[in-house]
Amino acid sequence: MESFVFNCLLEGLPQRFLHFFSTNPSELDKLKDDDFGLYELIAPYYKTRNLVALYSRASSFSFKKESIPYLHQETNIKKLFIEMMQTYECTELINTDFQQGQFVPFGHICKLLNPIPGRETYVLKRPAHFWMYEDILSRVKVDSLLEIGIFYGGSTHAWRLRLPDVKLYSLDIHEPLQDSKILERCQSLFVKGSAVNISDIKKVCTNSPFDIVIDDASHLVAHQIFTFLQFIVEKACRKIYIIEDVNLVDRGQLSFMNFFQSLIHYQSTLNANVFIEHLQKFVTDDTREIFAQIANNMESIKSIDECKMVFYGDSLCIHM
Repeated sequence: MESFVFNCLLEGLPQRFLHFFSTNPSELDKLKDDDFGLYELIAPYYKTRNLVALYSRASSFSFKKESIPYLHQETNIKKLFIEMMQTYECTELINTDFQQGQFVPFGHICKLLNPIPGRETYVLKRPAHFWMYEDILSRVKVDSLLEIGIFYGGSTHAWRLRLPDVKLYSLDIHEPLQDSKILERCQSLFVKGSAVNISDIKKVCTNSPFDIVIDDASHLVAHQIFTFLQFIVEKACRKIYIIEDVNLVDRGQLSFMNFFQSLIHYQSTLNANVFIEHLQKFVTDDTREIFAQIANNMESIKSIDECKMVFYGDSLCIHM
């Protein structure tokens, strides 16, 4: 039990043990008898949901070495938990309760997770992303979110902390690096597959429509374009489609900005033939199937006529 609690605290996910004891109330009484020290660490949070106080107690708690994962046995646990406490403390919501719909801003969560030893690049987001997502979340009610490209699974971890009640989904050609159980713990339904393979996209889209879709996958121009168009075909995104890390510098014939200009032109002229002719320049071997499908049925992407697009730094936000 001590190892379970330690890992919940380390990952910033104390609601995991909160959920465990809520569904198994007799276990809390059993813990009181078996390990009163650990019980005193947990019990107040069970009643108050005060994260600052929880991490303050955790920073003074003597965890047994065998309860600490090997990677962190040389870590200054006291210092780590004090830093996590201070991250929560610097928000206005000192008594943050994830279960009650209050939240810690996305940027604070990413900063909270990244200092974990051995995970310096755990959440690959920048300040521009923090601002973008908080701005979007202030305007849009979100019940479901799909991430395309998850790498370490760190952003999934951050989204679960930011949106505790939202249904999370993820698509990637690989399972998360370093920690294969992170998606299970964060309750994100994972589909292993390619974002430019029609059958793989259809597989993840059985759970659609999603309120938000985030493409943070290969960052290849052809993939960014045709993944977006296939999600239009599937009618799989209900509110916001985001393409992270677009190359804004390259303005050549095969650049994303060139595609963006052709999309704007299509919206103003509705000339499908010109748009398809322009789109064909971006086709690669692995996107040919998606292009052929669209070229044979332009009506399948008709909804792009009314999409509204705005850049947040180098990320494109498309309002469906």
